[in-house]
Amino acid sequence: MLAIIPALTACNVYREIQDGKIPNYEVGTQAGADACRECHEDQYDEWSIKSAHAIATVNRPFLDFKTKFTNVFAFNAMMGEEMCYACHGSKLVNEGVNCETCHGIALPNDEDFEKTHEIKYKPGLEKMRQADFCADCHNMNNPITGDLILSLSSEWERSNAGKNGITCQACHMKPRESDEAYHGFDSLSRNVEIYNDILEINDITMKFPEFEFTIVNKVSGHAIPASGPSRIMVMEISFRNAKGSEVYKVDHTFGKYFDLMPVFGIMPYKLKENTQLQSDEVRLVKITLPSSLQGKISELMIVMRFYDVSDDHQGDINKAHTISKPFFKKRIVL
Repeated sequence: MLAIIPALTACNVYREIQDGKIPNYEVGTQAGADACRECHEDQYDEWSIKSAHAIATVNRPFLDFKTKFTNVFAFNAMMGEEMCYACHGSKLVNEGVNCETCHGIALPNDEDFEKTHEIKYKPGLEKMRQADFCADCHNMNNPITGDLILSLSSEWERSNAGKNGITCQACHMKPRESDEAYHGFDSLSRNVEIYNDILEINDITMKFPEFEFTIVNKVSGHAIPASGPSRIMVMEISFRNAKGSEVYKVDHTFGKYFDLMPVFGIMPYKLKENTQLQSDEVRLVKITLPSSLQGKISELMIVMRFYDVSDDHQGDINKAHTISKPFFKKRIVL
């Protein structure tokens, strides 16, 4: 096991790992989000209440996985928690991806932030509006296999939105109740209702024992579930008799599944299956029912929700640490 470390240090893999430990934000002493709140209260409230960015360093799944990761000697020696905080935000400030993570650190001794805004923040806005600004933290590959673990930016590049130059910010930071950019970022982990109208189920047919339908992803910028293996979308299909009692149930899952790192486990290593519903995709779903159910099914209920599962459990929804409330329900009478 220990022999792997010097072997890796002698190749490009080591350099890529070291690059992954460099923070994707300006390093230094931060003023903290409360300092920005005085003048930007609406943006602060959107960020702190609605965005996953605000809890990036304190949410339970992050902390639990970081502990598992750093408890493996090889991972800790090569990567350590620095790789985690390189995107999740400053450990010292512990505010997740806060204002200064994206906008940059306030200038020293600028109590009113006037110089910071004129010299740094306002000129920096143009860069922040570019399509690739979000990519450094929303794309991540395994340094050994090259397989994309987090693929949100790549999903966007392949999508109709990407091809038409519609950036992440154009959707996720589109002004809501004012002319100012929205800072809640439409995070499913804190507001699952944003997915209420983005899936459709059509072309439902039952020719026993075959049941089939099409499912449509109306999001033009990324897959559902988006990005990595820690989120699984589950379609729960309940087949019911004339009295409304369930006689059969199918859980149809959508997500990315990896083999874990040889020997050490925990970290996604090589992609083995991808069942994400890609942007604007129309997919035919077929289910073959047991012959014993013939003549017993009168209706069915389709419910969809998200399961958040730690990377080391690779889509095992029985080990989910978070289960969302349903964001889609459809009753079908046959």
